[in-house]
Amino acid sequence: MFSVFKNTHLDSNLSIRIGSFRGIKAGNLYGYTTNIGLNERGICHGLISSEQLNFVTSSTSFAIASSDNTDNHVISIEYYADTTSESIATQTVTLNGQTKVTITTNMFRIMKLTNTSSTNPAGTLYIGLNSATFTTGKPPDIYSVMVGESGQSRMAIMYCPPNKELYIVSMVYQSDIDNTGDIHMVKYKSHLNTNPNAEFVTYYPFSHGCSIIEKLYSDPISALTTVQITSERTAGTGNHDAVIHISYAIVNLPHE
Repeated sequence: MFSVFKNTHLDSNLSIRIGSFRGIKAGNLYGYTTNIGLNERGICHGLISSEQLNFVTSSTSFAIASSDNTDNHVISIEYYADTTSESIATQTVTLNGQTKVTITTNMFRIMKLTNTSSTNPAGTLYIGLNSATFTTGKPPDIYSVMVGESGQSRMAIMYCPPNKELYIVSMVYQSDIDNTGDIHMVKYKSHLNTNPNAEFVTYYPFSHGCSIIEKLYSDPISALTTVQITSERTAGTGNHDAVIHISYAIVNLPHE
């Protein structure tokens, strides 16, 4: 028998919610992006159309900075430490404006940033390789991002730890304008750890853009695979903001 469902992580802005059963971890993920048009945009608050998140193949040294030189906030980072880690770890780092600050612990997959100070940062926060040169607080390759005023990252990113399978249970997608001629193409882009720059893409079209449509899936996503959600408008007019809600489950192997 499964134990009673319980929340183990819940924040007021509904960015991520995780519960647990014996052998199963269930969660809800919320992503947000703006200005979706004919160019693909990652559903990851803060990235423009020409930018995509990057992924490393092993535990790596990272640094963080803000686009605003006045930001000195304390940021909590949730991450998987390496390819053997089956659970999320947390550490904090204090911003130094646009000057990059080395994150003391090496990380493999960065899952969430949260501001823990009393006021939110003024700038956009970026995590990049510690070896990279940051220009006005921004690295050339981005591994995590957070719009300061939101208080937390809203990245539509999922990762399957080792000895697990990841199941996407449902998806709800909604843009801010309901145009009957609009078609928004939502993409699940799977990145295997052995070649994280290669993408295996599954497409899901949403008509009207503003239609709230739920789709159910059951195909398993294998261990050490990272899934990034993106969207673009393939028909219709105008650029729109959009949100996505994904329910998922991470199941122990062998199945209990």
